[in-house]
Amino acid sequence: SDNYIKDIKNQDISWRFELNAISSHITKDNINSMLEKNKMTSDIGLLSIDIDGNDYYVWRSIDIVRPVIAVVEYNAVLGDLHSITVPYNPSFFRTKAHYSNLYFGASLKALVDLGKEKGYTFIGTNTNGVNAFFIRNDYAPKIIPLLSSVSAYPSRFREARGKNGELMLVSGSDRLEIIKDCQFFNLTTEENINIKKLGKIYSSEWESGERNNFK
Repeated sequence: SDNYIKDIKNQDISWRFELNAISSHITKDNINSMLEKNKMTSDIGLLSIDIDGNDYYVWRSIDIVRPVIAVVEYNAVLGDLHSITVPYNPSFFRTKAHYSNLYFGASLKALVDLGKEKGYTFIGTNTNGVNAFFIRNDYAPKIIPLLSSVSAYPSRFREARGKNGELMLVSGSDRLEIIKDCQFFNLTTEENINIKKLGKIYSSEWESGERNNFK
């Protein structure tokens, strides 16, 4: 949003810390060139991906930087048992994709599996069930011994909307019912499916609103 970027540039943080904010529609095909254009082509400390849509595909595509820490938004409504994401659509826009705002992103397992492929260790999520944290494998030995557990949390966010834009105030597995007919991509079988065909997608902990302690 150009308006958001303008607002950021008017804040003290922008000029005080040389913050470079740009407005662009990110895709898996332009993310590397965008980073290169902004002189980010080597190891960096932190990468955060939160684009409410093609997060999985964008993270998979990034190869021009190697962050020590990666923070990637997951869609906790999609459970913790299956590796699924929305099918790739370069023009994906969350609200247009489904009125509920619940149809977006990837399951936590999809991101954990991708992290392993990219050389990252999953070290947990925040407690309201939105962001997953990863550390690059060469740094993992410094962090893992300090953790008492690697815990993942279901979403405690209530943001679902009805067809008229009204706030629905649904939570837990009730949200899953709203998007059960939407199309997802199963990264294990490499086919488009809907959630109904997956069967059980929540662990018992996830379904009860408790954390899942990943091994």
